[in-house]
Amino acid sequence: MTNLLQRVALGFVVAVLVAVAAGWTVREALRATQVATEAVTSSATFLGALDALHLTVVQAENRVRGFALTGDANLLTAYARAAARFEAELAALRERREASAYTEAIDTVTATFARWEEEQATVLIGARAQSDGVVDAAAVRAYGAWLAVAVEHASLARGADGGAADVQAWRIRLEDAETALRSLLAAPLDATVREIWSDIAVDVQAYRRTYEDAEGTPDEVFADTALAAPFLGLTDRFAAAWAEAEDVALDVTDLYAAGVGGDLVMSIREIVDEVRATERTRLAVLVTIAASRQERADLLAWLAPLAAVVVSSLVVVAFISQLLRHVTRLGDATRDLATGAPVSPIGEHGPVALRAFTRDFDRMAERVRTRDREAGLLAELAAMAHAARSIDEAIPIAGTLLPKLLPGEAGALWLVNPLRDGLERSLDWGQIDGVPLHVGLDGCWALRQGKAYRASGRDAVRCSHDPAHGGTTLCVPLFSRDVTLGVLSVRTEETAASDGHWERLTRAVSEQMALAIANLLLRDTLKEESIRDGLTGLYNRRFLETSLALEVARAGRSGVALSMMMVDVDHFKRFNDAHGHDAGDAILRAVGRVLSEHVRSGDIACRFGGEEFALLLPGANDDVALERAERLRDGIESVTFVHFGVTLPTVTASVGVATVSGTLTTPEALVRRADEALYAAKEAGRNRVVAFAATERVTPADD
Repeated sequence: MTNLLQRVALGFVVAVLVAVAAGWTVREALRATQVATEAVTSSATFLGALDALHLTVVQAENRVRGFALTGDANLLTAYARAAARFEAELAALRERREASAYTEAIDTVTATFARWEEEQATVLIGARAQSDGVVDAAAVRAYGAWLAVAVEHASLARGADGGAADVQAWRIRLEDAETALRSLLAAPLDATVREIWSDIAVDVQAYRRTYEDAEGTPDEVFADTALAAPFLGLTDRFAAAWAEAEDVALDVTDLYAAGVGGDLVMSIREIVDEVRATERTRLAVLVTIAASRQERADLLAWLAPLAAVVVSSLVVVAFISQLLRHVTRLGDATRDLATGAPVSPIGEHGPVALRAFTRDFDRMAERVRTRDREAGLLAELAAMAHAARSIDEAIPIAGTLLPKLLPGEAGALWLVNPLRDGLERSLDWGQIDGVPLHVGLDGCWALRQGKAYRASGRDAVRCSHDPAHGGTTLCVPLFSRDVTLGVLSVRTEETAASDGHWERLTRAVSEQMALAIANLLLRDTLKEESIRDGLTGLYNRRFLETSLALEVARAGRSGVALSMMMVDVDHFKRFNDAHGHDAGDAILRAVGRVLSEHVRSGDIACRFGGEEFALLLPGANDDVALERAERLRDGIESVTFVHFGVTLPTVTASVGVATVSGTLTTPEALVRRADEALYAAKEAGRNRVVAFAATERVTPADD
């Protein structure tokens, strides 16, 4: 019995020792597995920090290029934040233990970014500052003021009155010109432009001294050609200096198109890609090691219970099985995170010692998934908006991407209406019951304050486009170059609003939308300017030539009549010489307004050149065309022209009309016929309408 008890006791002791030894062995194997897993997680985090560093470089470049395109000072602030984030991300990256293997590469990235800031950012920002609209506006004011001086001088030289009032008016215009020149020279001018304007300012002062010091009556002084001789070229020099100031504004566009410093950003991307590839290779090795240690832990975990007593084995098996399930999930999640595959949450299971670790791992994996998804959607939004041809095309694109970027949210995009006196709801998503379609500009607190406005809870002061609700609404104004474009309004629940990430994401989306809308509006403006005459607002000759070819072809296919008027202002050169180019321009603008008032839907009115205008009338036969031409001539003659408070002589116009139906050989033939009719009207005494011929069918042989 004693021997049996001893054997039982010895077996129990051996079983206990085996169980203890097995437990210690398994514990060490699990610790090794955890160490390997932490190495994998650390490597993946290093890759995330590397991507964050590269993202700040891309954001900094985008802000600089956006400022170069739009001149929006807010983009300079965003660029400064991106540059500061670069330093912060760089410091965080260097703190990672993996960074020691890539010290040279990280140093190269740092130096390259510094070169980019010096060679591109500083150059583009400086060029945009040099081409500020203040410089161009000051040049325009100086030029216009001198033209007014020239008009007063010419009036005094003709000896109209020569009284004290006229001389005082001349002095006032001269003081305006000198004030404009001083304002211009105080602006940040290019050295070449500054020298030109400085010389002009000196000559203007000499002009003042010459005429103020001259002896005699005003009629005698201003009629003296010898006194005026040194200053006859000043007006042309003003015009040339203004053109030179405008040329400086093109420097920033040339720098942007040349891609200054673009190779530096590409070099940074190549270095980051090389480091990323090397670290991913290392990460794959770490994953293999972690898997191998996990397999060893699995083997020991299953062998240990067989060598221990039944009770110890049951306890150990229960503990080890639970632990292994958790470690397996952790290993699988680590492998998925390293390879970029979807990662399922591990959950707070297993030993207490590992629960905090797995909880942090789940949070990190969720942040990585969220940021990858948001970065991809932001990139897609920017690319699609850049590829869109108009605002109307870009709005539906944003409508598909914004709900994905802000899941579970509701919101609306408000754009300023064409009259710029209110906001129109151009896009919405989610539950927006009770939200109006139109609100005034002062109905949004974000626009009133010029910054983002956040309203939380039912008692908050809300915008007129945001009915009361229990959640939080964030309104972010969309600005570009101090021009209000609209507002992005996003609504969420209170729990989501407490996370600062939601607000940062909304601001990032607003920034992308503002830049895209500004680019599309700029594109529409440039397109409109390419087909419009700058003085009268009518279509230009290039647009007429394109439209004429289409209308001639359409008339030939359909057999309908097509008429064309050529309108010429009578004795315009004589009027221009007598009253000045300023008054002549006013006459041309007024005639352009009369033409605009006499066009139907489908007609095309344009400035053909100089004082000559053209009006294309699709579907109008000769009788209709002659009747409308007579109304147009009478409309021009009945206008009273007042310039600077002075009523000008009556202005008349001669009109030539050509009408065809059927097939016309070329569009040029129709222009030539209308032109011949115009010359016939002028030879017949002007201020009349003459038709080339009655409605006829013109064939190639006839022409």
